[in-house]
Amino acid sequence: MSAPVVPPFDRKVLDRPAAPRAVIFICLHSTFCGGHGDRLFGLLSAYLAALLSGRSFFIDMRTPLPLPSLLHPRKRPWPAVSSACVTYRWTSAEDPKSLEDDIQLFMEDDSEVVCIASNLRLFKALLRYDTSSDWAFARSGLLSGLFLDLFSLAPMPSSLVSNFLRQMQGRQLLGIHFRAGNETTWSDPARHALSDLDLALRCAASVESHLKLPGSAWLLASDTLKIRQHPVVEQLHRAGKVVYLEDRPTHIDRSSPEVVSILQSWAVWWVLAFHTEALLSHSNFGWSAAEIGQRSAFHFPSCRPADVSSP
Repeated sequence: MSAPVVPPFDRKVLDRPAAPRAVIFICLHSTFCGGHGDRLFGLLSAYLAALLSGRSFFIDMRTPLPLPSLLHPRKRPWPAVSSACVTYRWTSAEDPKSLEDDIQLFMEDDSEVVCIASNLRLFKALLRYDTSSDWAFARSGLLSGLFLDLFSLAPMPSSLVSNFLRQMQGRQLLGIHFRAGNETTWSDPARHALSDLDLALRCAASVESHLKLPGSAWLLASDTLKIRQHPVVEQLHRAGKVVYLEDRPTHIDRSSPEVVSILQSWAVWWVLAFHTEALLSHSNFGWSAAEIGQRSAFHFPSCRPADVSSP
């Protein structure tokens, strides 16, 4: 007898009236927010916490740019300006052993408004508080459903996405995100040596063959322009195989804020998440795009398929 098939996450469970109590996710200049991936995992964890505790959800993200200039509300108004509030800090700077106790305190908190600062994925810990009769939240595609309930792309990064897709003229895209780390213009630990690019390119060729994507373009995104000096990358770019969207790489938590760079970084993330056939990555920038966009994903440099069904 086969096990019952659990259906994917259904966004209809998010259709509920506004609650009188509220959670505000905060990312301020004094808050440890993290980069794209960490920030999105923390934000969506806070949204899940709000849902499971019966609270409305709002966002006050001001760094490096106000979030409404990058992402727009899709179904519900979430922009907010926070003031003094009880704040739960669920970040990588805290003692991991205290997080579960802190989540329980949050669930028991009867304050009218509470704030959450988080850059961690806490879905498994939070799902212990899913009291719905059919465990409606513990389903594959949870993060995608939460994100798409909250966000659409704002006009400025959306125009960058549209221009890029127009240039691609309908070509299928294979995404590669290469995080070098210490090859950047900002302080960052080493992640991958530039010599690892050969492994990434061989993996891309293998995935392209496996998924039967002849003629696809490889969108190569990175935190450094040095990858473009690699001889094989140069050759593939001249042939139109490797393509770029950004020309000013940035890290939204580590580098100096520059408006054009930040807009480009969100446009790249959006294309990786929603316009690629598959994605190769070994960073939370890429993993968050693959998981939220529900892309076929492959772990770099091993080239093994990655499970991004969430949670």
